[in-house]
Formats: sequence, structure tokens, C-alpha cells
Amino acid sequence: MRTHTGILLTAVMAAQMLLSCSPVRKMERSAQPVGLSQTAKRKLPTAPPAEAIEANGTNVTIIKRDNGISYLTEIEYEEDGAAISKIDIEKIVVTSSLKSVPERFGFITIDFLVNIPKELQQKDWSIIVTPLLHRTDTTIRLDPVVLRGPRVDRKQDREYLRRDRLEKRLEEIDYNRYTLRNEQATVAERRAALFGKPAPVYTERAAAKRKRRDAHEPGVWQSERNFRYVTEITQPTYPEARLDSVVTQAGNIRYHYSQNIRADENNARMKLTLEGRARDFWGRELALEARDTLSYTVTSMTGFIDRTPRYIYRIIEKYATVNDRNWITFPLGKSRIIDTLGNNRTELEKMTSRMNTLLNQYEFFIDSIVLTAACSPEGSIRVNDRISRARAHAVRDYLAEKFGDQVDTLIEVRWIGEDWDNLIGLLRRSRELEHSDGIIDIIRSTGEPDRRDVLIRRAYPDEYEKMREELYPKLRSVNLKYSLRRVGMVKDTVYTTELDSAYMRGVELLEKKDYRGALKILDPYKDINSAITLMSLGYDKQAYEIMVTTPDTPQRNYMLAILCARSGRIEQGLKFYSRACAADPTLEYRGNLDPEIQFLLRRQDREE
Repeated sequence: MRTHTGILLTAVMAAQMLLSCSPVRKMERSAQPVGLSQTAKRKLPTAPPAEAIEANGTNVTIIKRDNGISYLTEIEYEEDGAAISKIDIEKIVVTSSLKSVPERFGFITIDFLVNIPKELQQKDWSIIVTPLLHRTDTTIRLDPVVLRGPRVDRKQDREYLRRDRLEKRLEEIDYNRYTLRNEQATVAERRAALFGKPAPVYTERAAAKRKRRDAHEPGVWQSERNFRYVTEITQPTYPEARLDSVVTQAGNIRYHYSQNIRADENNARMKLTLEGRARDFWGRELALEARDTLSYTVTSMTGFIDRTPRYIYRIIEKYATVNDRNWITFPLGKSRIIDTLGNNRTELEKMTSRMNTLLNQYEFFIDSIVLTAACSPEGSIRVNDRISRARAHAVRDYLAEKFGDQVDTLIEVRWIGEDWDNLIGLLRRSRELEHSDGIIDIIRSTGEPDRRDVLIRRAYPDEYEKMREELYPKLRSVNLKYSLRRVGMVKDTVYTTELDSAYMRGVELLEKKDYRGALKILDPYKDINSAITLMSLGYDKQAYEIMVTTPDTPQRNYMLAILCARSGRIEQGLKFYSRACAADPTLEYRGNLDPEIQFLLRRQDREE
């Protein structure tokens, strides 16, 4: 009895395998190529030299051209503005697969028709069509178009519902004890995890019998099959799909596909192909033939870039001056330099480092060094003058000790007892002193220096305290003024030119269509390239203001026509376009590629 049962089971399984091959063979026999075609033009020729014939009750105009025969027909517009032909897709012959698309505002919009024959639309199939956009450097997989038959759709719902129920049930199961993904789990444990029942407790004798049974391959295979049946998805969903629909009645389908692509240097020429797959009811796939390839040529404003090298005009002077201000702290009323006092160590190192650099460079000679020490206004002018003089000589002696006699002969010592001029400048820049203007008036109207400090303290006591804390320390400075003369230079002034590398870098970024990076560099130049950058980013008003100031060229007038079209100035835009085409007739052909120029011409035809 057991032998007959095994034979019968083997025969049934073989019959199922034979029957399961029939859908694949049917798919292979019925599979038709998935097609691509360009979208219809929105404006047809008004009076083509052709004859009209009847094709399925629809008037079709035939125009004979050098490259073959093009079939044009009446079109109707959908809500999204797409132009769709009225006759069946197999009646249309695509004689040219090349299309020019404009780049605007940093993006390129490509549109095409995906043609899916009715032979591929079966109730137990799903069709997945993925457009592939081939650029110079890479291939971009666009969002797929998915069509499913009714049976496939119902099976998909059942599979996801079954899996969702299992996942909800598994939330209540202890994964440390029962897991469907553990290869060491027994059949009983798998069954318990699968159906939500606890694993039975066996005696020692029953456990040995269970192990022998679990070791039998058909039993383990049966458990694995049950697990796959519950968890496996043979008809997956496609969340990223552009179109995911159920086909209830077969027919030739034409889907209008539109995609925005960010523009860059690799988008000058692009090709579009299709990758198609047919999935049967059981999840087996068959690759579909895609016979059409569409080519796109991208037109942008970067074709008008002015690549003329730009130069910087530099003026080289024979003489130069370097000012080095340092704040050295001295003991009260003294002139001795103490490097550990205040911030003296840092200031002295900075001063000697600057001098060492100027003494050891070979581009300039040092003609003279003027050393000026100054004091703040508190105290008498007589005492402050004596102190500032002593401090100036102390700094000179310090530098002579560091650098030798060559510096001692170059340095000219000066001093300022009370630096009122510098104080006026600090008062003008101060935002914390409310009566800074009144203090400046007292300084200018009072001739005696000692009396100025007294009057300020009496008139504005609060501001005076702030001045002593914040401004007066900045007046106690030592300034070194280096007078330099360029080595080997005879003339006082020489004019030189060198390539403006920053500008050329901006042009390079513009050619690569990195518009924001190019704008950061080119915006200050206010020339035609900066205007092109602004146009490409959509800043039309700023681009127009710059463009009208550039030299009158056909390319400049053509771009002005585009800017006028964008802002609605039709008459002015047509004038610019006429001037551009009169000077350069090739721009008339370029006008067929730019939608703004086509907009101007349509408005002109409408008015006429």
C-alpha cells in the first residue's frame, strides 16, 4: 500500500511540473517587443505639400522627406497637456528617434511614450517596464511602469495579507525559543512558530522517535515548503513605480512618461532604452525584447558662453610701505621693557618676526624705519612727552640688540606725548559711548592738552571711565613704519597683465553646468557669462539688466529675446530675435529648439 501511494504521489508531482511549464512557454510564444516613441509635437505644419488618405476612418497626412516618410495625424490633448495621436500605435511609423530638448533652470525634461502591446496583457501576468537613461558617465534607472492582470492582483493581495497575519502572530512568539529562521529548529518548533501553538513536551522515548522522523528529508522539506508558502511573495509591489495599475481589458497601451533630470556636463547627449520583464502567476520571469532606442540632444544657454580669456591688469609700484603696530606694556611712568609683563612676550615676538622677514627677503630694499612711541592722555603733557620719548629709545635699543648695527642706522626715533588724533578715530568707531560726538568737540575746541582731559572727565564722567578702561590702552603703542624700494626697478610704475584664473575657473564651472558654483565667482564681473549663469538659474530680471549692458552681438540679442519671452514682453522679444537672425541666420534654426522663441513666434502668428 505504501509503495502504491509513493508511485501515485510521484506521478502527481510530475504532472504538476509539466503543467507549470505551460505558462512560461505561453509567455515566450506570445511575448511582443515593448516599444518607445517620441511624443507628438504640439504644433503641426499649417499647409504641408502632401495628400490625404483614409486610415481606419482617420485622416492621415503623408509628407515625403529626404529621410523617409513621416505619418502625421490629428492629435488631442489630455488634461496634463500631453499630445496623443488618435490612431492605433501600430499604425504610426517612427522615422526619427532623435529629439532636441531644452535645458531650463538647471533641469532637463524628457518625455516619451511607452508602448505596451495587448498581447502582453494577460490576466495571470504582470509586466514590469523600466526606462534606462544612458548618459556619458552612467546609466540611470527611472521609475518602472507596472501592469498587472486581475488574477495576479488578487494573488498579490492574498500573499501580503497572509504575510501580514504571520508577522502579527510572530510578534507574540518568543524569538529566543521559537524562530522560523533558525536552521537548528525542529519541525515541531517550526510548526509552533508558524501556527502559534506551543511545542509539545515529549518523553525520552518519544523524543528519540521524533528525531528519527525529523531526520527524514521529505518531512523537513514539507516544513520548509509550508514556511515558504506563508512568507514568500511571488508578486511583489513596486513602491517606486511611476504607474502601477491593473489591466482589466487588454488593449494597446501608450503611457506618456515625463522625467526631470538635473543638468550637468554629462547630459549633452543621452539615449533611452527599455528593460522589460513579464512575471507569470507563479513568480517566474521572462525578459522582454525592447527594440527601440531614443536619442536626446540637450540645448542650453551654455552654447553661448564667451570663452575669450580674461586678464587682470596689475600696477606694480616701485615703492611700498609696511606699517606694524604693537602694544607693549611698560611699568607705570617707566620705560624699561619687561617681556613677562602683560602680553609683552607675544607682542615682542611678533615685532621681531616681522622685522626679520623684511630684512631677509630679496624683493625690496629697506630704505628707512620710522619708530614712533605714543602715550595715553591721562597726566600732564610734559610727563607723557618725556615717557614716550624714553620708551621709543628703549624699543630701538631692544631691536638693535636683536639685529645689530644695520637696524640701528635704519631706525628713526619719534614720539607722541598724547595721541589725541588716534583717540578721535577710536571715538568715531565706538558704538558704546553715547556722547562720543561731544567728547570729540571738547578735544577740537580746547587747545591746551592738559585741560582737555579735565573737561572730558567733568562733562561725561561715565564715558570717561569707559575711555580709560577700553580706549586709552590702545593709545599706548609702538608703531614701526617700513619704507621699501623694489629691487632692480627703474621706473616708478609698471603695468602688467596676467590671466584671471578665478574668472576662468568660473567659466569652467559654467561649462560643467555647476551654475551655483559659477555664480559665486562670475557675479562680480557683470558680463555675458554672469548673465548666462543667472538665466540658467531663473534669475531673469538680473540677467536682463546685465545683458543689455554687454556688447551688441547676435548671441546677446538672441538671449535677450528669450528673457523678454519669459517676462511677457512679446514685441520687444520679437525685435531682438529679428536682429539676431538678421546678423546670424543660423540662429533661426536654433529658434526651433528653444520653447521661448517658439512662444514668441506663435504669438506673432496669432496676431497676424
